[in-house]
Amino acid sequence: MSQDTAMGTGTGSFGYPAPNAVVDEGSFAALWEHSRLQCGRLLLRWARDPATMIQALIYPALTLVMFRIVLGDSITAATGQPSIFGTVPMIVLVGAMFGSVVSAVGLRAERESGLLSRFYTLPIHRSAGLVGR
Repeated sequence: MSQDTAMGTGTGSFGYPAPNAVVDEGSFAALWEHSRLQCGRLLLRWARDPATMIQALIYPALTLVMFRIVLGDSITAATGQPSIFGTVPMIVLVGAMFGSVVSAVGLRAERESGLLSRFYTLPIHRSAGLVGR
C-alpha cells in the first residue's frame, strides 16, 4: 500500500476514495466523486447485460451502414455533400434519446425497489444519482 493511500490523501482500493478522506457532501468535489462512483456502478451493470451492449454499440453502427446503403447516393446527388454528414448527427441524437429513456426507466426501477431511499440516507451528494447517469 502506498504512503498516500495509507495517509488518506489518495484513493483506496478499486478506485474508491479513502475512507478517512472527508469532504462536505454538498461540495463540488463530493458531487464529482459520487457521480463518478454512480456512473461506474451503472456501467458495470450495463457491461454485464449483453442486450444493452449490443443495442448501445452495434445498433448505431448497423444503422449508419443501412442509411449509407439505402440513402447514401441519393442524398449525395441531391445535396452535393456526403450523406455521412447528416446521418451521424441523427444517430447521435437517437442514441441520446435512447440513453435518456433507459436512464428514466432505470431510475424508476431503482425508486420502486427502494434503492433510491437507501441512497438518500447515505452521506452523498443529492444530485450524484442523476449526474452519474
